[in-house]
Amino acid sequence: MSALLAERQFDDRSQANVAARSGPRWLVPVVAITVVLVRLPFLGAPLGLDESGYLTVAHQWHPGGTSLYGDLWVDRPPLLLMIYQLADALGGGVALRVIGIGAAVAVTLLVQRAAARLAGSRAGVFAALLAGALLVSPLAGGEEVNGELLAAPFVAAAVVCLVEALRADARRVVIWAGLAGATGAAAVLVKQNMLDVAVLSCALLLPLSGGIGRRKVAPLALGLAVGGVVSTVVVATWTVAHGTSLSGVFYAMYPFRLEAARVLAATPDPAAQRRGLHLGVAALQSGLAIVVAWLVVALLREVVHARRQRRDLGLRHRVLIALAITIGYDVLSICSGGSYWSHYLIQLVVPVAVAGGLTLSRWPSRGRLLVAFTVASAAISVITGITHPPGPHGQTLGAAIGAASHPRDTIITIWGHSDVTHASGLRTPYPYLWSLPTQTLDPDLRLLTATLDSPRRPTWFVAWSAVTHPGLDTSRLSAALRENYDEVEVSRGSTVFLRQGVKRPVPAAGGRPS
Repeated sequence: MSALLAERQFDDRSQANVAARSGPRWLVPVVAITVVLVRLPFLGAPLGLDESGYLTVAHQWHPGGTSLYGDLWVDRPPLLLMIYQLADALGGGVALRVIGIGAAVAVTLLVQRAAARLAGSRAGVFAALLAGALLVSPLAGGEEVNGELLAAPFVAAAVVCLVEALRADARRVVIWAGLAGATGAAAVLVKQNMLDVAVLSCALLLPLSGGIGRRKVAPLALGLAVGGVVSTVVVATWTVAHGTSLSGVFYAMYPFRLEAARVLAATPDPAAQRRGLHLGVAALQSGLAIVVAWLVVALLREVVHARRQRRDLGLRHRVLIALAITIGYDVLSICSGGSYWSHYLIQLVVPVAVAGGLTLSRWPSRGRLLVAFTVASAAISVITGITHPPGPHGQTLGAAIGAASHPRDTIITIWGHSDVTHASGLRTPYPYLWSLPTQTLDPDLRLLTATLDSPRRPTWFVAWSAVTHPGLDTSRLSAALRENYDEVEVSRGSTVFLRQGVKRPVPAAGGRPS
């Protein structure tokens, strides 16, 4: 009884403190509308490599295929491909970008809700501003729709549900925890390294077992487990109905990534190293790294002060510590990715925005300064992206090949330029659209070479920069090309090969490849 009374007294004090830290709530819908308006100019921008590849895989995903997802293979969970199927059914690239806008707005509103429930509306405004700025910034890959962006709303929804579960009475804890488990599992089924909800939940449950809310540990754990199982079963059922093996999905999500990491470590890629440096610079320029550094300093100060005062850590502090642990996991996850694409930074947005709102609201002047820097950085990078848009590159080449082709023509593009394949509109007889699966699953290029030597050889073969690739023996591939194909020079930086004995117009590609 005394523990229950203490907890109620704590909740009363927390609610009083929350009410005292009010902020301009009208700013939140303004932030959401701004996110929509800022992302609108990118609706018709050229699709990224991953966007093109996932749309290509989703378009042909059908039962009875020869690979993991129909006739193609990708190291991603099925819910990501299900979302891309929806975008493909709604029209393709533009529909995908609209879905991306919805995801960005949802994250902005959800992190505001989580922070406001814990520390007042001012914390919610700070969280929304941070999330909105980071989700539109090209520095963080915000103009494209990738796995991290599509998983982020599920993570944000789970954070809100966890906060509600921690604040709820015993009867409603299981319901909120179940919703958190379902949305957290959905995030993993979109992007397999988005384990943020699992990390956050573990970090919350362990301290809770020895502090306030001890009676909530069992229902929280039960709800999280049941919700996660239900969400996983629903997606698994859809996946099996589409002819995809669950064991194959698991291999693609985790064992393959370990094998691929060994491949990347064995063959250092100067381009990946440059991207890693760019990723670090982008984290600083966007303000993301600066906010994280401030969070670490502020959290340490608060914990030390609480210990000196011999005060028990309240709900806000416990959530903040759990978010800091989650941020640490995210940093480790990003650094372990190996390829270091800018959109990796999106994984940090939800925990950083919520933790930033909880912390910066305690120091409003410093909070406004950090948020202003983040917003200004996003504005500058967006203006730069709009005034200096990337060239269509692979889309121009792919469209030119498609225009020169017959309906039953096929194509293979090597070393990861799936935008060529997607823009051509042609099928591909080779299951790997990205270079990493090729390096890992077909390291001697036996399947690729056998495809070029078989009656199923494609009409077109595109080597974007060169036939050679670091760490791979391409001599047999080059021999198969010489024997079965004629070279067609299209533009500097790419080489298009046309199958011998086939007459097609020379593709008129005016764009310069990257």
